Amino acid sequence: MATAPTVHHVDHEIWIMPLEWLAASDNTLKSKEHTDFIALGQLAQAIGKLRHQIKLLGMLGQAYVKVVKGKPYLIFKGTVNARPLQGTRYLRENPKVACFVIGTKELVKDALEATRIAVFAYVAIDVMKECLMDRFSLARLGINLS
Repeated sequence: MATAPTVHHVDHEIWIMPLEWLAASDNTLKSKEHTDFIALGQLAQAIGKLRHQIKLLGMLGQAYVKVVKGKPYLIFKGTVNARPLQGTRYLRENPKVACFVIGTKELVKDALEATRIAVFAYVAIDVMKECLMDRFSLARLGINLS
């Protein structure tokens, strides 16, 4: 006779913060630190990417892009023992080196992604603020979004 499979449940804790608290905290950050939650989130993402790149490349390692026969390669310089990637040349599309932001194309792509995230976050906050107002106004929402 077969036994029923055991099901493991994971409890999650969800915190719901009022929008006023978020807006007040964001305004406090803007006035005291000259930043906001979106910029801090992007900073955290950039630090994560930087940590990953240092782990793969080593602290003093160098890399550059070289095109050979029409294909872009990522060339690593420095001590091989200081990094987990043992090779010195990888095709640019290789998943092992996809995290590296080297060259203008990758910099523009990374900046556009960060801007897109910020725009979506600010639009969501503005729409929520407008929905919580006593009198909903599409004109005011349009001005805030623009």
